[in-house]
Amino acid sequence: MEALDIEKASLVGHSMGGGTAIVFALRNPEQVEKLILVDSTGIPTTLPFRSKVFRLKGIAELLLSLPTDRIRRMNLLDIWIYDRRSLTADIYREFTHYQKIVGTTEALLSILRADFFNTLEEEIRDLEKLGIPTLIVWGREDVSLPVHNGEEMHRLIPGSRLELLDRAGHLANFDRAAEFNQLVIDFLDN
Repeated sequence: MEALDIEKASLVGHSMGGGTAIVFALRNPEQVEKLILVDSTGIPTTLPFRSKVFRLKGIAELLLSLPTDRIRRMNLLDIWIYDRRSLTADIYREFTHYQKIVGTTEALLSILRADFFNTLEEEIRDLEKLGIPTLIVWGREDVSLPVHNGEEMHRLIPGSRLELLDRAGHLANFDRAAEFNQLVIDFLDN
C-alpha cells in the first residue's frame, strides 16, 4: 500500500489470508476501510486428519514430492472444492501452478505447521473495538473450516454481517463465484 501510495483500502482475505487481514486490520486500523473474511482462519478448530498428517515433518514433503498430482488433486477435491466436476484440467493448473516455484511448498508447510492462524480468537474479539465494517462469507459445506467457525466469528464481531453460501466448500468464492461477487460488490458499495 505504501509503494502504491494507497492510504486506505478494503481487504478481502480467504482462509489464511483472512487471518492475515485480521492481524493487518488490528495493527493498521487507519488503513482499513472494510474487511471481508472468506472461510477465514482464526477460530480454534479441530483439524481434519489429512491436515494433521501434513503437519508431520517429512511426511508432507514426501507425499508432495511424488511424481504425481494425485495428492494435490485429492486435497482440492476432498477439502477445498464442493462440486468435484468443476475441477477441470485448466482449473487444476490455475490452482496449483504457483506450487511449482522452488521453495513454495516448504514455505506453505512452514506456515501451516506454525499454527498461527488457528489462534486468533482474541484478535477477532478485538476487531469490534475498531468499528471496521466486516462481511463474513462462508461455504456451508466447508470441511476444512466448518460453518460453525463462521458463525462464531460473526458472534465475536458484533455488527458484522454473515453470509452462508449453499453448495460451497472452502473455496466459496470459487464454488459460488457469481453470488460471492455480488455480495462483495454490494458490501463495498454501501
